[in-house]
Amino acid sequence: MATQPLQNPDAPSSPFVMPEYRLEEDARVARWQAEATTELELASAADEASDRYVLLTVLFASVLVFGGIAGKFQSQLIDLGMLIVAGVVLLAGIGILLTFPVQ
Repeated sequence: MATQPLQNPDAPSSPFVMPEYRLEEDARVARWQAEATTELELASAADEASDRYVLLTVLFASVLVFGGIAGKFQSQLIDLGMLIVAGVVLLAGIGILLTFPVQ
């Protein structure tokens, strides 16, 4: 009331916007939010790395499947096709592996 908000247009609209009004909890909230943001960035990076490793696991397992069934067909053309598919998937997996960041 000392700022006379009804007569003074420059007076604060509420006591809560005045510089004297500071809550200790606001400072703690800001600190915890900053820490949460940092932890979220770390978790996102770890999630991305794990997704890449799962992709590589699936690709290399596919290579083993295609290579393993390559000799089981009666047609040599199909056997050759399976080996070619296995080779292409293997090269794709190696290419993805080479793009990983070195830590």
